[in-house]
Amino acid sequence: MIVMFGMVGVQGIQILQKADLNKNSNLLVASMSIGLGLGVTVYPQIFQHLATETQIILGNGVVVGSLA
Repeated sequence: MIVMFGMVGVQGIQILQKADLNKNSNLLVASMSIGLGLGVTVYPQIFQHLATETQIILGNGVVVGSLA
């Protein structure tokens, strides 16, 4: 599992290196995706007032980051 997740992480970093982060729109999308994904992971109580089905979907940082 360590090797698999490490490879996924490295591939993500390589994709970010190819992206033109000098454009403000690309930088905004990348930073919002990473920030929201980490924010949901660190503070999962943010969705406590939503329906249970919505909490299950949005409680995953990967899902929130992908949607962003």
